[in-house]
Amino acid sequence: AQKILLHGEHILIGGHTTLRSDAFRESDILVARFTQAGQLDPLYGDDGIVITQWRDYDHEQLSDMALQNDGKLVITGQNRGFGRITAMRYLSDGTPDSTFGDGGIVMLEDRYEIDVGVSVSTTNGGDILIAGNRFVRTSDSSQPGSGHYEMTMYSLDD
Repeated sequence: AQKILLHGEHILIGGHTTLRSDAFRESDILVARFTQAGQLDPLYGDDGIVITQWRDYDHEQLSDMALQNDGKLVITGQNRGFGRITAMRYLSDGTPDSTFGDGGIVMLEDRYEIDVGVSVSTTNGGDILIAGNRFVRTSDSSQPGSGHYEMTMYSLDD
């Protein structure tokens, strides 16, 4: 688990799953909603659990999540297959918000690097702020993966 949020009578926990075999390894976004009594909420997702996979055999990882005033859940993290900072928004029942990006998903900066969304916050007006780390390669192409990270911030209008 990466994050826990209290929302009225519910507790939201976000993280990722990991599936491993000899042939492959992948991780997917996982959000679970519990009642105050500690039981999975059957009215959320699939019996209290939402697993989101953007692409087969990839590593999607949740870093942070925040609630908007209207009860929608916004997450940020990374899709390591695309190497892009990613945001996703869910409706209050755990379904992806089809009015947000492409089927509920927004991938930022098509750079195919090792970028990751680290933190997400929402404003009273509904805007979404995402802070992240953006990988900047050195000019020496003989050194794959060499470079450094810079902080970055994005503002997404609701």
